[in-house]
Amino acid sequence: MENKILIIKELDELGRFPKQFSMRTLSEARKDFVKYLSKKYKISKLEIEKELKTIKEIVWNDADCCFSLRTTSNEIQKEEYIRILRDPNLFNIVAEEFSKKIVGENDNIKAIFLNCCGIFVENHQTASYSLCVNSESGAGKDYIATNILKLFPKEFVESRTRISPTAFTYWHNSKFEPEWDWNGKICYLQDISDEILNCEVFKTMVSEGSYATVVKDQRALDIEIKGKPVIIITTATANPKNEMLRRFPILTLDESINQTKAIMKRQSEMAKIGANPHFEYSEDITNALRYLKGIKVKIPFTDVIVNAYPSEHIIMRTHFQRLLDLIKCSTALHQYQREIDTDGYVIADPKDYDIAITALRQTTQNALMIPLTKKQQKLLELCKKEYKDEWFSAPEIAGKCSFLSQSNIYIYLDKLQELFFDTDSFVEDPEKSKRPIKKYHLKSIISINIPTYEECCKIRIEGSEGNEGIIGIEGIDNSTTTTDENNSYIPTIIGSRSA
Repeated sequence: MENKILIIKELDELGRFPKQFSMRTLSEARKDFVKYLSKKYKISKLEIEKELKTIKEIVWNDADCCFSLRTTSNEIQKEEYIRILRDPNLFNIVAEEFSKKIVGENDNIKAIFLNCCGIFVENHQTASYSLCVNSESGAGKDYIATNILKLFPKEFVESRTRISPTAFTYWHNSKFEPEWDWNGKICYLQDISDEILNCEVFKTMVSEGSYATVVKDQRALDIEIKGKPVIIITTATANPKNEMLRRFPILTLDESINQTKAIMKRQSEMAKIGANPHFEYSEDITNALRYLKGIKVKIPFTDVIVNAYPSEHIIMRTHFQRLLDLIKCSTALHQYQREIDTDGYVIADPKDYDIAITALRQTTQNALMIPLTKKQQKLLELCKKEYKDEWFSAPEIAGKCSFLSQSNIYIYLDKLQELFFDTDSFVEDPEKSKRPIKKYHLKSIISINIPTYEECCKIRIEGSEGNEGIIGIEGIDNSTTTTDENNSYIPTIIGSRSA
């Protein structure tokens, strides 16, 4: 069924075969079309031939020497898929679909799914759609990521449970697969290691570069990376360097007792009733996603939101752009509901900002919006709890820390001290030792509130400067996502997104 839909979609989009196909006879055109589909979707020619025989809507036009589709129920089916994409509640409908296989984690699910929608955005920063799911072993990282990606058409996803740096060098190597392009693809890597994170080819994939140089048989070998995929990785043990943390926002899962109870309850239900179609995803949503096209997006209301975000740390040059690109993700998902300007750009709506901050909140762990791994965050919280206004040494906090060895405590504190700690040296007991001991003290960092679009508008009207809109706002309910239509900019419109 899935292959049949792909074939009909290709015929529908091509209309008449382009010049790359033989047009002299039906058999030659059919042969070229089978070869084209086989290469594009990695389906065997035998399977395609088998499906072609079942598609009654394909007709051969002798006068024009081309294939075409009869106007049949398939057009009605296409309209049904477009109708799904035009539903104003589309984002929540998709999120609800995931609840068939995933318990809880609603905001984390939305964050991962929205990042994946980056495959439909053409004008974005290279590293904006990279995401690291970092939680303890057994928390369900890979289960959640895998089941989110199952809703996407198979041809959109490239997944590996294990991969070595050597294999990475030759995975879809342009020398052997010259037609391969990572654009429009999701690259999902499970349980990634520090070795992969530091692999030159992987760094190139998540950065601005197009070539990586590796050494093979004592010779430098250039590897061309065509296109940039959305990259989703999971890890429990990797400790990324600051360079990679800048490129990979960290998302942590709910490890609470209540979440564990909810999962156990769902497992017991599944065991009691056995296989149930209720827990299977709707094929209509998967097929509808095939009709989303790559688009370029304009955000006309950036002047409303820019002053609501902190600018103290240089990493915001990357993170604010990531917020803008998340807005574009929502616009791309809702492209059949958005307007198009005279330049062909799809225009973002303030509702897209409120959807985007759902993902931003899940990867924002501190007021400076610096990505932290799960253990870095746990260590920072432990320091706040035990030594809120006091100076402390690494050995002192090590005695209270059960999840890191004392040697790792020093490493983690050194990574955190630039942003979160003041340091000084003290001689505690001159009679015992005159050697100074390095001590740490938490800096004063105000808590963060990520404002909705309506709140951004209020900040702008009140004339707040810098990060005053995001830090120190009292009484903001971050669970609401309202839109102030009166403050939205209305661009010059020539039409709306259509099928």
